[in-house]
Amino acid sequence: MKRIWKFSLVSAFAVFSLAACGKPSDPSATGAPVPGEAKPKSNEPVTLVFGMTGTEEQFKLKISENPQVKAKFPYVTFEYRSVNVGLEKLLSSNDMPDLINVVYRKLPEVQELKLGTDLSPMVSANQFNLNTFRPENLESIRRYSGNGQLIAMPDSTNKTYSTYALAYNKDLFDKFGASYPKDGMTWDEAIDLGKKLTRMDGGQSYYGLHVNNPSSVLTWQQGLNYVNQQGKVDLSGQKWVELFRVNKRLYDEQNRVAPPNGIATFTNDKNFAMWAGSVRELFLNAEKYDKEFRWDIVTFPSFQDAPGIVPPEGGVFVLTSTSKKKEAAFEVLSYLLSGELQEDTVAIFEKGEKLGKHVDAVKNRKASIYVADKITEQGDAVFAAQIKGMNTNQLDINTANRNAQEAIQKKYNEVQEQSAR
Repeated sequence: MKRIWKFSLVSAFAVFSLAACGKPSDPSATGAPVPGEAKPKSNEPVTLVFGMTGTEEQFKLKISENPQVKAKFPYVTFEYRSVNVGLEKLLSSNDMPDLINVVYRKLPEVQELKLGTDLSPMVSANQFNLNTFRPENLESIRRYSGNGQLIAMPDSTNKTYSTYALAYNKDLFDKFGASYPKDGMTWDEAIDLGKKLTRMDGGQSYYGLHVNNPSSVLTWQQGLNYVNQQGKVDLSGQKWVELFRVNKRLYDEQNRVAPPNGIATFTNDKNFAMWAGSVRELFLNAEKYDKEFRWDIVTFPSFQDAPGIVPPEGGVFVLTSTSKKKEAAFEVLSYLLSGELQEDTVAIFEKGEKLGKHVDAVKNRKASIYVADKITEQGDAVFAAQIKGMNTNQLDINTANRNAQEAIQKKYNEVQEQSAR
């Protein structure tokens, strides 16, 4: 069985899985070949600085005080840095870590600050197997570089499972005599089904469908960017129309209720019949929830023009261009992405399968190739506010689109001005 190790450093929910490293089955997958052999590994004492968004406690648990890591690298001293202070600040203060673990949407900043290192030569020299990664994750990273370079590594080698699915409460469906959801539904089909369960019953409000963080998740699922190739904010095109329309329906068809992000409405309140998002936490505590209510999953709903596509997930490792210890850092990185560090995503879903859950709903799902742009991080927040404004103020889609484009353009201009200083 492939083994996966939980590594919650990008965020409380970010996990990267770890599979064996070896000679690539497809040499072309390793990038440009490098003549000669990999340099012999040195066991001389070295200090590596690790940057991440997670806490120092998480860093100690998973890196510096992890028994397996310490046994493998007794000569390495690991130091923690929080990247939450900003990559630019770390760079200007000459305190840039050797390795950083961040979400994909940080890569535009990595590129702008020239922090990326093309890992292809090291991958080739060390015979690191890139075939352990999802192809779409590698493609996303190569697109960020602008010239096909491998400027980062995905922090997950889990190729089998996505964590995005549509969970549903069988008790509520049975209570109201509705048919269970099925695999392969579009967003309109899922919303239509949810509408049948949205009602007041016995003084209790029930709702059909809760999508976690829909404004961002559905944007990622569509693979949409705020800024076009000409450097202008551009929310035109049918995909954007669909994105606004689906977000509007999600609100209007649930009695105009926008639930808070998180899975608690489904697992604790139990007044939402369906919940769409990452079901990892649900499966992590599958036995507990099984005692409380009957539930299962089907595939994550998709847009009509992209059937079966799920949102991307996970983060990346960047071996920074400023590091003077690249060989040691790559050796550690290779180990962190190796099968010796065990447990988690695969084991969680395999356990769920033994409990009779429809785990095929998250198996071998293809994610969208999403390449964030310079404004993505700030743009997501602005876009979420605009979607909320559209819903609460009952704006039509065209007006909401125009408002969002103007607001994001304003934010983009601010970011550009700050960069020019």
